[in-house]
Amino acid sequence: MKKVEEQIRSKAQHMLVEAGVKPSFQRLRILHAILEAHSHPSAEEIFQALKPEIPTLSRTTVYNTLNLLVEKDILLPLTISEHEIRYDACTDDEHSHFFCSCCGRILDIGRKPSCMPGQELEGHLVNKVRLYLTGVCRECREKG
Repeated sequence: MKKVEEQIRSKAQHMLVEAGVKPSFQRLRILHAILEAHSHPSAEEIFQALKPEIPTLSRTTVYNTLNLLVEKDILLPLTISEHEIRYDACTDDEHSHFFCSCCGRILDIGRKPSCMPGQELEGHLVNKVRLYLTGVCRECREKG
């Protein structure tokens, strides 16, 4: 378990440095929390998760850091719900997201789009393809 923690910490450090972002303690912890969560957390979820560890952390710092990480293409903002933005640290592969309307989880899913980045669609050049699906996840369906 400790080895996994160390790998995530190292990956966060590498991602920040590669993007030209100074790896401050708070930036590292925020990115680490997102990489560790695998749940596409919101800014408030990140803040609540880190507040016990970093009592001086402010919501403003979390929001500013998230905006910087999005600007540097380290994070992908997900606006599946109109009430909040969630964040995905997996920006290097094309995938879709499934939003469970029961439990609120956002899951990564593969996708088979009819058009990929770099292709043309009706004369338009496609740079990015983002697909969001909404429904009820397997776990919620099994619960009834």
